[in-house]
Amino acid sequence: MQHSQLLTATSDPALNYLERLSRWLPLLLGLLGAIATAIVTRLRSSELAVYRMSGTSPTSLMTLLTLETLLIAGIAALSAATASLALPAHYIDPAVPVLWGIGLAGTWAVVTLAMSLDLAVRHPSDLAKDR
Repeated sequence: MQHSQLLTATSDPALNYLERLSRWLPLLLGLLGAIATAIVTRLRSSELAVYRMSGTSPTSLMTLLTLETLLIAGIAALSAATASLALPAHYIDPAVPVLWGIGLAGTWAVVTLAMSLDLAVRHPSDLAKDR
């Protein structure tokens, strides 16, 4: 009976991981990147107004903004995948940083597009006045 008391677990690594706030860091970084990208996109409102005044449809403008955002978010996801390949000894499962990278990129893309959607449908003269 005394031996079983000596072998009892003193900590639970899975519970310790679940209690860490840093496990949400990739999603937080995705959110911060999305906010920065949306701010930069809003600063380009006069450029977007020129596109619209020259005949670009709202759908085409949103496609342009979507492709730009996906390119940025894709580079972030690719960086996470590269880190998992470059540092395999540091991870128990190399798929984990890839999945967190996809989560980071997804957060980045969805939040940026949600914050920039109105730029494509606003009247071009209103976009030109924003700056």
